[in-house]
Amino acid sequence: SRDKKIYQKSSLYYARQKDLYKIKGKKDVQEASGSDKPAVDEFIKSNRLNLNNDSDLIRVFEYINSQKTD
Repeated sequence: SRDKKIYQKSSLYYARQKDLYKIKGKKDVQEASGSDKPAVDEFIKSNRLNLNNDSDLIRVFEYINSQKTD
């Protein structure tokens, strides 16, 4: 008999104005940061964040959002 496997897959999105964008990798995170790209890259490196980890990705977007309100 054939073994069947079920995989659970989740997708993450960010909103800009009225549009939703899917996050596939680092390039999408950088795009979300807009003109703050060098600062976001430095934040990721200095905090040793892994963008494949949901909690690290949340920290990056919290940082991006905090920069946009200043």
